[in-house]
Amino acid sequence: MFVFFLQEWNDVTTNIYDAVDQHLAQSHVQYFTDLSDPEKSLVLERAARSLKSVGGSNPYDNLNKKISDLLDKGINSDVSRQLLKEDPLETKTDLLLAKICDGIVSLLRKWPDQKYKLHAFLNQPLPQPIRFVGWNVFLSNHNHRNKFLKDLSTNPRSILSPMDAEIQRNCDAFMATLPAGPSMADSRGNMSSMKAILSYHHSSLGNKRDLAESEYYYTLPIVLSHNPPLPRNEKPYEKSLSILIEMYLTFLDILPPPLIQSHLNSTTQDLEPWFRKVEFHLKEIDRPVYNHLRMVLYPQGAQMANSDDPYIALLLKKCCYPWFKFLFVGCLNVDPLMYVWDQYIITSDLPNFHDELIPAIAAAMIITLRDFILQCKLTSDLETVLQKKTNIIVTRQLQSVIVRFFLNGFKERIAKSDFGPVIDPTEGRHIGWTEFSRDRVPHIDNRPEQRLNNRDKNEHALLLEKRLREEMAKRVEGERLMQSKIDQLQREVDQMRMMPQTKYIERIATPQYPVERYIVNSKPPVKFAHSEGTNNVALNEQTKSDVRVHKLDLKMAEKQVFGRTLQSHEWDNLPTTQKDHYSQQMLNAVKNRIQNRYSSIRK
Repeated sequence: MFVFFLQEWNDVTTNIYDAVDQHLAQSHVQYFTDLSDPEKSLVLERAARSLKSVGGSNPYDNLNKKISDLLDKGINSDVSRQLLKEDPLETKTDLLLAKICDGIVSLLRKWPDQKYKLHAFLNQPLPQPIRFVGWNVFLSNHNHRNKFLKDLSTNPRSILSPMDAEIQRNCDAFMATLPAGPSMADSRGNMSSMKAILSYHHSSLGNKRDLAESEYYYTLPIVLSHNPPLPRNEKPYEKSLSILIEMYLTFLDILPPPLIQSHLNSTTQDLEPWFRKVEFHLKEIDRPVYNHLRMVLYPQGAQMANSDDPYIALLLKKCCYPWFKFLFVGCLNVDPLMYVWDQYIITSDLPNFHDELIPAIAAAMIITLRDFILQCKLTSDLETVLQKKTNIIVTRQLQSVIVRFFLNGFKERIAKSDFGPVIDPTEGRHIGWTEFSRDRVPHIDNRPEQRLNNRDKNEHALLLEKRLREEMAKRVEGERLMQSKIDQLQREVDQMRMMPQTKYIERIATPQYPVERYIVNSKPPVKFAHSEGTNNVALNEQTKSDVRVHKLDLKMAEKQVFGRTLQSHEWDNLPTTQKDHYSQQMLNAVKNRIQNRYSSIRK
């Protein structure tokens, strides 16, 4: 799908350009680039408003509808074709959601600054592919990752804590006590990642303190968010470990101040506002549960308080403190725990939103357990329910309570933030996709003429492939022959290099004739060839002349190389290395004289 080629896109851009030009003319500005960044934003905002003020359907609505229709048809057609061809085990809904997840993941990777649009998943558990990428963009700090990779490459021992073995034992002990522990303990990749994260974190602290208990708990959701899941029988790869360390350290950096103080100092004072909000929610949302708590907690004959109840506050401090301190890690199973962390992380860019979210989740957990609470008769029974029964809570129960009592308030809080509402109310509801329910079978080319064309194409492709193989075989054979010739020439060159240099002059000075192995005198000799008669004198004279010329060439070569003519004993007294060196120079000088002489004769 190419949006840029749509007519609706051209209409939108044309209208925006015209509106911008009009605003520039009204402001007496010649070029758009002359404006500052805030002024550019203001002009574009006014241009967008002018598009919406047009009566009837505006170009933006037309473009939005066109893109939605194309997505609807394209994705559903692709899913239907996949159902026909691959015979998958997944349903059409599963395949459709997988396609949408892939699209969201690719958009997040391309434009991570658009992460705030994940606010639309409020009160919804994120699919695992979106969860991993979404958490990664919210918990992104490349300085942590680069530092880990640098330490790993330069000094691998520095990434391990001196207490590495003790950290491993603590990890094993913690996993045995957590509801979500089996999901971690059954995987070697998960446990190795947890230990590596904590060991590196402790080494980065410089051994100033021991790791807090909550720092062990926080690693569990971070590791379980990895997509695809870490291997069960292998250690994690370096890239995966670097991403998890980056997410974990960034998570610790952005922890709310009350949680930082609670896990470092083990105090409940900073969490007092959260305890009061939980009590307020119980009083406002589920009055029967609140009254039953007061009835069980108050001693007989004691006067009940009209406002904040000290006994309920004491119970909440005792039971909710580990929930808040460990951010619900030690009390929920994997699915509801990951759902809670989804809500916390995708709203971490909203200032102080955690002050509303975390108490609301705690209140929702208590309301979910109302049937067990109403059966309690003693304070110990209440404590047992709130401490031991939370592992039976499922995600759907928390979602139901949140959507009934808290979701509208959360959306209003988001709408008042800098990011604006989750869904723009001025746009209205988008028309839902309709292709999913039509079950249209995509067009499949299976007609006789199409089969014939396909067969011809296949035969042509096979013929081309055969010719290509033959051509490649010929090239290989040619290269083999060329290589054999090169090897033969190389051997000859090596043999020539092993011969003394003085023999080169002799071989050039004396014409080389091939040795005749077999001489058959089948015919009488030719007198002219054997220089009988008057030709003998002429040939002898020519030979003597050639010998004199050759001797003259050698003397001139000596003068050129040595600057003078050598005596007979001087050459014999030279070292072998100098003989080789001077022989090559004299050989080149003789060649040059012969070439110059023949060149002058031809002219």
